[in-house]
Amino acid sequence: MKKIKIGVLTFHRCINYGAFMQCYSLINRLKQDFPQAYVEVIDYSQRRLQFNYTTDRREYLFGTQDYPYTWRQKMTHFLLYLRNPKSLRELERLKQAFEKNRSCLPLSEYQIISDGEEELLKEIKGRYDIVIVGSDCVWEFLTYAFPNPYFLNRDLGAEKFSYAASSDRMYFPNITKEQVRYIDQAMSDMRYLGVRDCATENFLLSVNPDLNLRHNCDPTLFLDLERIPVKMGRLEEKLINRGIDLTKPVIGIMGDDNIGNLVWDLFHGQYQVVALYTRIKKCDCFLEGLTPFEWSRVFSFFSITFTRYFHGTILSLKNGVPTITLDPWKMEDETHKTKIKDLYDRLGLEGHYYVKRKFYSKREKQEIAKYTIKFMNKPDKRKIQKAIEKEAESYQDFYKELKKVIEDGQKDK
Repeated sequence: MKKIKIGVLTFHRCINYGAFMQCYSLINRLKQDFPQAYVEVIDYSQRRLQFNYTTDRREYLFGTQDYPYTWRQKMTHFLLYLRNPKSLRELERLKQAFEKNRSCLPLSEYQIISDGEEELLKEIKGRYDIVIVGSDCVWEFLTYAFPNPYFLNRDLGAEKFSYAASSDRMYFPNITKEQVRYIDQAMSDMRYLGVRDCATENFLLSVNPDLNLRHNCDPTLFLDLERIPVKMGRLEEKLINRGIDLTKPVIGIMGDDNIGNLVWDLFHGQYQVVALYTRIKKCDCFLEGLTPFEWSRVFSFFSITFTRYFHGTILSLKNGVPTITLDPWKMEDETHKTKIKDLYDRLGLEGHYYVKRKFYSKREKQEIAKYTIKFMNKPDKRKIQKAIEKEAESYQDFYKELKKVIEDGQKDK
């Protein structure tokens, strides 16, 4: 019996821990649940995105002929570089760390790096029986060009699914009539429309109120941490070699100097403060160059995590570590809830969520300190675990529909 071929289109080449791990988790779950199918990641990335990761100093400061900078962009990059001259070397080490783990993804034999949609959609037409787009913010086009291949708005000769796709910060009143027509056509042609958050639901229902939308959890919520190929002993050595005393409480930070200042002012001298991913001025240690697999498990060495990131929140909670998330985005209105607020509302974890501010009042600082000490002294691990398990159940709706299509396809073959 010929195997059904599934192609997954997502953000696997971002130098972004969460984007990589959501791809890894979804791919491995599909391979586990459907061993009778052949599953691969469609090796696509936008040229503009890859240019954002340039480590060439001249290109970073001045742009290129293909991607010229405005004077404002040049000044912004110059000031960022002046603030941290090591930034390009750090980015290079981070890129190398991601390459170490990317070999664990079943990538397609072809690779396409293009800003448009035509080249990729032409390439994948007829190659797959099923194409799955998602997870993550694949339908956001504030950062990415519109239209892009993630809408799959072509006849591909395949059944089209979306899994936990998100439009993130897209707000319906801000898009054009032409964009509405394009999105409506793309969504109406999907066999299964799985979305991650209520903002995406409301956005798409504003495009077409008759769309049949299903809620799916982010794939990192069902990630099996014990099966990630990372040596915990070696990871522990990395922390110790950086001067971290693991016999004492450690606070992890993923964010910016604003969050670093808050944590440092509240807890410096009482606890060790370790920054991940981005360099923060006020911390005891910046743990740079972690691979995505190492990053997904390093949270287990913390007593609590402060983060501004969606996947940083999930992976910290998955490791059983209490997490304070400071949400950097504002809601447009009650129909456009941020992805982090949506996540916490679904998990029902009171006291873990705050809106990120440039300055916090004395009362706000006292409240954050109170919950931090409470979670460190008496972690609500059982509540966190149950909440994650319940949200992870939303994968089953997608699984049932995909299973039906695969079984029907095998009968036809």
